[in-house]
Amino acid sequence: MLKFIIPNESHKSQWEEIIAEWDDTRKRPRILFQPSFEEFINRIGQLSQWDDKEKQVAKSSVFLLIDETVEKILGCLWLRHHIDFPIDREYGGHIGYGIRPSERGKWYATEMLRLGLDIMRSIGITQVHISCHADNIASENVILTNGWMIFGESMDKNQKKLRQYLINTLC
Repeated sequence: MLKFIIPNESHKSQWEEIIAEWDDTRKRPRILFQPSFEEFINRIGQLSQWDDKEKQVAKSSVFLLIDETVEKILGCLWLRHHIDFPIDREYGGHIGYGIRPSERGKWYATEMLRLGLDIMRSIGITQVHISCHADNIASENVILTNGWMIFGESMDKNQKKLRQYLINTLC
């Protein structure tokens, strides 16, 4: 059975395994770009408490997806409570996610995104935006499978094409 957990100190060894496994940083959720597990825990604690208007970082919730049957962390989900800052509106959207490389292709990302939408609905967000690079076919399939509609395209900071998607959580 899959469920979300809030990261804590007991997840350190698995977090380190995931970071070592995630060699393609393009597919790693930004939240995982922390120098150490302690800084990761500190950062998600900060994100859950406040918006940093100077750095344009939105209040967020971070979860690990775990397979309860084997107590294995499969991936990470980052939910932004708003996208009022240009960087989130233009490049990221409300949701960032990633599945550890050894567990990809098993429909975990599709289920993680579906569960994430339930959380967004529960905190009152009715229109959720997400984006992915146009060449990331796997992520695009996850997004489309969950019922998202494309509403725009843009270029990221490196001039790579991004696609933006929208879903209404009330449907």
